[in-house]
Amino acid sequence: MNWYKYLLVVLLLSIIILGIQIMIILDLGTHIKYNPTINPKDYNYTIDSLKKENVDIVIDINKLDSIKDEEMDKATKVDNDSALRMFYKLLGKE
Repeated sequence: MNWYKYLLVVLLLSIIILGIQIMIILDLGTHIKYNPTINPKDYNYTIDSLKKENVDIVIDINKLDSIKDEEMDKATKVDNDSALRMFYKLLGKE
């Protein structure tokens, strides 16, 4: 007969916990839905500015990559005398 009491207590506690969870979910939903500080236009502006910045960075990377390729071509075509000149130039003794 006592197990009925335990079952009733567990059932009552689970209903209370479920009710609290439903209230939290509804409160979060209304907070997100009616929050005036969230403005989709600001998000679009931020996304557009980040896209533009990414394009600028890609252009800079491509420029640096082409400069690196040119320097690599110069370095692979170097003979001993010009290699020494480049070395002294790097040391600042030329």
